[in-house]
Amino acid sequence: MIRVIVFFSLVLLLKSSFGQQGSPFSFTYEPSTGGEIQQRGSIQMAYPLLRSDHNRLIISPQYRFLQTGNSFPIEETKFAQTSLRVIWQHELNDRWNLNWVVAPAFAFISGNYSPEALTGMTALRFNWKKSEQITYVIGLSYAQRFSGNLLIPIAGFRWTPTERATFTGTLPLWFRAEWAVKPAFHTGFFSGGNGYNAFLPDNAQYKYIWLQERNLGWFANLKMTKNWWVSLDAGYKLRQKLRTYTEMNRSSWQIGTPLSGSKQEPDYEFEFKGWFIRLSIAFRIHESDSFI
Repeated sequence: MIRVIVFFSLVLLLKSSFGQQGSPFSFTYEPSTGGEIQQRGSIQMAYPLLRSDHNRLIISPQYRFLQTGNSFPIEETKFAQTSLRVIWQHELNDRWNLNWVVAPAFAFISGNYSPEALTGMTALRFNWKKSEQITYVIGLSYAQRFSGNLLIPIAGFRWTPTERATFTGTLPLWFRAEWAVKPAFHTGFFSGGNGYNAFLPDNAQYKYIWLQERNLGWFANLKMTKNWWVSLDAGYKLRQKLRTYTEMNRSSWQIGTPLSGSKQEPDYEFEFKGWFIRLSIAFRIHESDSFI
């Protein structure tokens, strides 16, 4: 109950303290190309609530949905997740700045907002701009999930060897290489992971589900008109696992990556490898604005 009160207090505080200055928007949809996941997607907005010479405060609500097939051993097939990310960016000097993120989330069956479905994470990240071409990232993240408490060391980089080429990576999971073929057309390849969990409040046998996957693929971003961009991702799921668990273990601790699963053995596991395709539409105010 305390977690619920804190969550809604944070929402009310942010709504009453600042005025909106922008409204970026993105929508992503991934249809089924095989396996147990039938469809999923997300809708996200980002509002820069405060801007100054050295500080920036952003609020970013997000809604994610997931639908499974009928062959999985639970009656529920439609899941949703709502989150509210609060991002503070502070410039320490010409070379150093920090980002602090707080992100409570409800991961639930569509239409059921049980207090037990509340999870969350917070992260502190320092960015060191070594030169105009390369920036290094280091930090620490904490996530509270159904499977327990997770500490995640953060290390990464952003390298722009030329005006058209950009390489970004966060060890050990994500890497992205992007080329600006034209100002209105960017392409490249990526590798990374994705996760999803949801609480099952009315299920007598299972308490929550956990989805983990590793992907490798190609992307193309095309500017359609004004600030609207459309993106197409296509690639291969190297590993996708959908698991169910009968018990939550919120008191446990471990060090890992964002995709580290529960220490407990799953009661049921579905594994899939295969191709995927994903479509995104985004509204961008400035090329330099990065809310995601």
